[in-house]
Amino acid sequence: MNNMRLYLLIFLAFSIFRLNGQEKYDISFWSDVMINANVAEHRSIAVKNFRAAFDDIIAAGDAFNFDFTQTPELSVLSDSLETFKLVTWQVRAEGDQYDYYGYLIKKDGPSFVLDDEFSALEDIEYMTLGPSDWLGGIYYNLIEQDGKYFVFSFRQLDEYTKFKSFDVLTFDEEGAPVLGEEVFVKPMNESRDILKNRVIFTYSADAILSLNYNPAMNMVVHDHLMEVMGQREGQGPTKVPDGTYEGYVFQEGQWVYQEKLFSHTYDEAPRPNQILGKSERDVFGKEKKN
Repeated sequence: MNNMRLYLLIFLAFSIFRLNGQEKYDISFWSDVMINANVAEHRSIAVKNFRAAFDDIIAAGDAFNFDFTQTPELSVLSDSLETFKLVTWQVRAEGDQYDYYGYLIKKDGPSFVLDDEFSALEDIEYMTLGPSDWLGGIYYNLIEQDGKYFVFSFRQLDEYTKFKSFDVLTFDEEGAPVLGEEVFVKPMNESRDILKNRVIFTYSADAILSLNYNPAMNMVVHDHLMEVMGQREGQGPTKVPDGTYEGYVFQEGQWVYQEKLFSHTYDEAPRPNQILGKSERDVFGKEKKN
C-alpha cells in the first residue's frame, strides 16, 4: 500500500469519528502530510487541502483562537499583547527546492495571506513589502521595540544556499502588514550612513548562521561571514561563519551596526555537518519524523 493511500484511509477513519469543533477542519492531518509525505505530489495535494481548510477557519472567525498545538509543523509567533499571530511554514517541492507559506491573523480585524515573491524581488535590503510581495520564509523569533515588531526569518534557497533576514513589521492605516523600514543603520567613516529596510544574509547550506536577539546583551547578534570556495561539486564561492561576531544595538528608534563584539578564532572556517536532508533535526530544532 503506497503512502498516499494509507494517508487517505487514516483520514477517512478520523472523519468518521471527528467531533464538532476544530476537528471538522481536518487541518492537523493535512499539516502532517504536507510536511512528512515522501512523495512530492502527495505533499502538493496536502498543501492545497491544508490551505482550503485553514481558509475555512479564517472565514468562520476561528483562526486566532485555533489550537496550533495540533500543527507542530507550523511556526506560530505572537506579539506580547496577543493582538496578532504570524503563521509560517515550508514545504519541500522537488529535490532541494522549498515553497513558503504564511498568514498574519489578527485578533480584531482581517487576516492576510502572505504570498511568497522572493524570486521576483530585487534590492531586497531596500524594499518595503506587503502581503502580496512577501519575502517568504519561516519566522523563528519576534521582538518588540518602540511599538514596532522585529522578526527573524529563515529560508532554504537551493541545495547550496540558505538565507536569513532581520526585518521590521508594522501596520498601515488600513491595518495591513508592512515589512521593511529604514531603521537599520551602518555608520560610515567618511560618508553618510547606510540606511536599510532590513538586514539579510546568504550563506552556505552546510553552515549554521546564528542570527537572533540576545537578551543578556540587549542586542541582535550574528556571525560574521567570510567568503570561501565551496567544497561541493557545482557550489562555487560561498560564505561561512569565521568565528567572529557582529551585531545591532537599538538606539533612538534605529538598529545601529556594531562591527566586532567578540571572537573565537578557528584555524579554518567552521563547516558544521548540516547539509539539508542530513540533519536529524528541523529548522526549529525538533527531531524529524521518520
